[in-house]
Amino acid sequence: MPIGLAFGDIIEFDDNEYIKIFDIAVDAFFLLDVILMFFTSYLATNGAEIRDSYKIAIEYMSTSRFLTDTLSLLGTGLFEKSYLKPFGFFKLMRIFRIGKLIKRLTISKENKSILNMLKLMFYIILWFHVIACFLWMVLHQNLDKTRR
Repeated sequence: MPIGLAFGDIIEFDDNEYIKIFDIAVDAFFLLDVILMFFTSYLATNGAEIRDSYKIAIEYMSTSRFLTDTLSLLGTGLFEKSYLKPFGFFKLMRIFRIGKLIKRLTISKENKSILNMLKLMFYIILWFHVIACFLWMVLHQNLDKTRR
């Protein structure tokens, strides 16, 4: 999806089978993740593990995670409407859950510190990548306007 936003005018993505397969696999992974969230137990405020499917579904649907997940699914290939494609940006928002995952791990403080440092490096590289893609898109659009 992001590749298509930046390079859609240059590269024919519809003809590339590898990109189609990769896109379908990523979309299927996101859909599977959303489905699994309806069956994943959680800890209540009193520390008790909640395993009741109905309570799990209500809890998940009342979180901002459900909204982010739903919006990210709108931008997948599951829906062929072109005006829904920008919602795929919400897939990126899901990456920021890495911090919560690291926090929940039962490992030593030293290992958590290493993981947090790697997370920070990943976020910095990701930020530079997003800025570079945005600049490429803007420059490419401006180049097309000057050629007309």
